[in-house]
Amino acid sequence: MAERLLQLGDIRDIKSSERIALLFKKIGYNANAKQLAIDDLELPARSAEAIWNAYIIADHQKGSESLQVLLFQLHSHEWESPSVVSNRMRSLAQSLCKRPSNFLLLGTKDYDQLMLVNPRKSFDADLNLKVSIRKLLIDRTNPTNYDRDRLEAIAARNLSPQELYNVQCDAFDVEKLTKQFYRGYREIFEQVQQVIKANNPHPYFEDKSCLHQFSQRLLGRIMFLYFLQKKGFLGGDGNFLKKWYPTTSEPEDTDFYTSILEQVFFETLNKKRPNHESPWGKIPYLNGGLFDRDYGIDVKDASGLETPPQIQLPNSLFDPSSEKGILKFFNSYNFTIAENVQGDEEAAVDPEMLGKVFENLLAADERGQSGTFYTPRGIVHFMCVESLSRYLADSSGMDVEAIKQLIEADFDLPDAHFKQLLTKEQAKKLKQALESVKICDPAVGSGAFPLGMMQVMLAVRQAIARREGMTVQRGSLTISEWKRDFIANNLYGVDIKPEAIEIAKLRMWLSLVVDIPTVDDVEPLPNLDYKLMCGDSLISTIHGEKLIPDPTKDLQTVLNVTPIQAAIQPLIDLQHQYFTSHTDERKVLRKQIIEAEKNVFRVAIADRRQYWETEQRNLEQDIKRMKGKASRAQSSSQQVITTKLRELDKIEADVERGMRSLNFFQWHLHFNEVFQQKGGFDIVISNPPYVRQEQIRELKPALQQEYDCYTGTADLFVYFYERGFNLLSSGGSLTYISSNKYMRSGYGEKLRKFLGNQSTVHHLIDFGDAPVFEAIAYPSIILANKTSSTNHQIRALTWEPEKSVEEFASVFRSSSFLIAQKELTPDGWRLESPSVLRLLEKLRNAGKPLGEYVNGRFYYGIKTGLNEAFVVDRTTRDRLVAEHPSSAKVLQPFLRGKDVKRWSVNFAEQYLIKIESSENQQHPWSEKPDKEAEKIFAKTYPAIHNYFEIFRPRLVC
Repeated sequence: MAERLLQLGDIRDIKSSERIALLFKKIGYNANAKQLAIDDLELPARSAEAIWNAYIIADHQKGSESLQVLLFQLHSHEWESPSVVSNRMRSLAQSLCKRPSNFLLLGTKDYDQLMLVNPRKSFDADLNLKVSIRKLLIDRTNPTNYDRDRLEAIAARNLSPQELYNVQCDAFDVEKLTKQFYRGYREIFEQVQQVIKANNPHPYFEDKSCLHQFSQRLLGRIMFLYFLQKKGFLGGDGNFLKKWYPTTSEPEDTDFYTSILEQVFFETLNKKRPNHESPWGKIPYLNGGLFDRDYGIDVKDASGLETPPQIQLPNSLFDPSSEKGILKFFNSYNFTIAENVQGDEEAAVDPEMLGKVFENLLAADERGQSGTFYTPRGIVHFMCVESLSRYLADSSGMDVEAIKQLIEADFDLPDAHFKQLLTKEQAKKLKQALESVKICDPAVGSGAFPLGMMQVMLAVRQAIARREGMTVQRGSLTISEWKRDFIANNLYGVDIKPEAIEIAKLRMWLSLVVDIPTVDDVEPLPNLDYKLMCGDSLISTIHGEKLIPDPTKDLQTVLNVTPIQAAIQPLIDLQHQYFTSHTDERKVLRKQIIEAEKNVFRVAIADRRQYWETEQRNLEQDIKRMKGKASRAQSSSQQVITTKLRELDKIEADVERGMRSLNFFQWHLHFNEVFQQKGGFDIVISNPPYVRQEQIRELKPALQQEYDCYTGTADLFVYFYERGFNLLSSGGSLTYISSNKYMRSGYGEKLRKFLGNQSTVHHLIDFGDAPVFEAIAYPSIILANKTSSTNHQIRALTWEPEKSVEEFASVFRSSSFLIAQKELTPDGWRLESPSVLRLLEKLRNAGKPLGEYVNGRFYYGIKTGLNEAFVVDRTTRDRLVAEHPSSAKVLQPFLRGKDVKRWSVNFAEQYLIKIESSENQQHPWSEKPDKEAEKIFAKTYPAIHNYFEIFRPRLVC
């Protein structure tokens, strides 16, 4: 272990600029606090006025390289919230980074808190300087091991100024922190599952999914406490959990969970109390369902399973002094109460990181893989900005680029600037458009897109407020109220995984909490059960029957209130009440909602039964006219009708028994108001799951029944495209990031035709094999509107792997090109500039495509049965040939799909031991008994035979 450069006491001592200089000296900096004249910094007026004192702490120079550590003591009003001070420090960084030097900036008010800021420069397509920041907020009065680790990570260690700056960038890298946190969290998660099962012998925990969900919920609740603790909402104590852990406990004691955590979860956070009083001081009543007691005597879970009457968890599971303790793990990180936004990230655990960790955990459990399964923040931001800007432009008559300027506006600019950007009438139209927009993610996962969209909507709302003469900062009660309105009126999500929905809810609740200034301002959290719903987004039929009609397509529904629509309206009213209901009221409303759902299905079943019974009577009359002799077609129709009526009986029985399956979720039932009000969603935005077609065999009959773009070999994400478009209102926008395989594969032909004919494609981006995701290759982005278009130009981009995804938006602006939408033909989409397309056409006319050599019959390629044996590297190939020259005959170089790049081939020195089957080619050993055949093979290829001996147990079955 490396020698410690700092003690926690060194951080507690930073009570002055001189003490800060001393701390930096201990980590190797050439440090000495010198006061700076603020005027000499040539800062904009707002930034200069924010500074009380300025110091240069360290100045490292070597040739043309320079790195300065600057300390700014800011006025107290700049520290109203972490978001306010962060905005100020970013403005300072934007001004200072116009200089050639690199910087590490420090901000403080009274030395109780110190913000370290690592600025990063980039340039947009017009070579305008863009500065983003990574930061660390240290509480001097309560330093953590994590604070010390980050400070030691930026130690100078005789590095050059540029090397030292690179080290600082690495130390503040949020992506690396996420991966580190995930690795530790996964170990804790597995341990929690083991301890729960060992200490609670109950049938409930024999079910792996129940054990997983309970463990996830427990850790999610504890992490929520860490955020509340950081806010000061747990009795005002920043060390609440550590403080109340029993110092004299035995490992097998269980009082920390039963006497502290259970009481805080279920008796405090979940119960309304006068003035938020509790045995531990002021702790808010949160509501929302996160802290509902989900086990106990006669308590059943959402699936109707009996839960354990009580939970026993040993104190050792939580021990803050044990390397394996939950509190020890969480205490080793900083939790931030400021939401990271594009260009402003804190090197700490924030709500977004929770989403990333949980998505990785789900993916690893399901696929046996690890890696990055979440969409990178920069890409989420780009997709949200592009889709919302286009919607707002269409709604307000403004230019799309003008909307983007509002979103990216620097709030240090004077009010006059916002008056130039936005007229009063435009501000009014934008506000109305924001209030009415309907946005949905049909594969919501941990909620990245709804929460990303919320941040962009907030930026627009803040710009409107500036136009109206108000400055609304992040971290204010107004921001929290706006968020609550967006959640109530604008944002929707669905996912088939209940664990994902739980995390998405957790993130939304945290997003509301982080902007509430004081514990006295806390309002009960909303119930999100009918905003973020667990269900099957793709399959709307139940036992083959589509019971709930689309109100936008059913002429009768459009012209009149049908019996089904009349039955749905009470359900909508109850869902609205449920959103703001409190704990006891929520339980009553939940039962009423379930009964209202049943009633809708009773009416729908009666409607379908009437339809099929009418069909049956008509058919019987036709057969009667034929003198009772039914034709083959009529007999088939009789069977279909009989089957349909039986299925309706089954559905009715399921409804009356209260059985609810995942495909019980119905778009036109549970989100009915969206289709009634607007005919569909304005924006559908998502990262649909990539599931290979081999894994969805049981779904194919239902998918074939519902989707025009169905093909038997299509992967699951294809159907999310058609579903997304069907959910849109006329002119609505679909923005997806998914596999690019639909662009060129045979199974994508119907989808390509569907998109080409029924949409106007605005953006199309192909990442190829660039490492946007560690675990998912070949992603692409599409932004399209539900309007057909002629002579339309698409802005397209083929991503270059060497580019950084962090600079995605600026790369898109500078490197994208226009192609005609008519070039997107059903036979395949090629994202190339017109000049490259002309060159490809010449090549095609001059040569013979590979597909013609095999008559278009591309299947699975070579199947060896055991790649470890039959695929060798160059070293092994050369050794086998050296051992016996005969080996050269069967060792053939080959290319994998990923070796074939856009304009070249990257030979990875892979060789195949290519021995044709005796069914396809005659060999000396063909048609011989096994033992004799092996002897002949060993004589013919002795080196290869000896090599195969290693794999004999796996080759010989």
